[in-house]
Amino acid sequence: MSHRESDSTAFSVGKGARIGRINVGGNVAGRDVVVGTTPAEAAAAQDMSQVLAVLERVQQQIATLEAAPQGLRDDAHDEVVKAQQAGAEGDTDRFVEKLGTAQKYLERIGQSLPAAVALAQTVATLAMRVSGQG
Repeated sequence: MSHRESDSTAFSVGKGARIGRINVGGNVAGRDVVVGTTPAEAAAAQDMSQVLAVLERVQQQIATLEAAPQGLRDDAHDEVVKAQQAGAEGDTDRFVEKLGTAQKYLERIGQSLPAAVALAQTVATLAMRVSGQG
């Protein structure tokens, strides 16, 4: 091993050393791995309480999109909060409308932050589920 190891180095090989074959297995990502609420979870929601639980997780994940423009992030968050209120009150038309608006904001964020694309898809799936199309 080399005496000069970087903090970001997974392993270090000294000068003149050779590496034969390297096998990598399991879940390997070329970049960031984002684990969060998925469209499949949204599609599996059976009733409004489950839909609202998924939506609450989406709301929490929107708050973690720190690299997103704050205005767009705040707008998406606000629309999800309004959708939650509408869903809790049984106003499905308003619920679907607010999710549609949130989806548009998340898609805009997704142009520069891929994690937002999955959230936009999840929101769209929830809207379709509640409107009877999903």
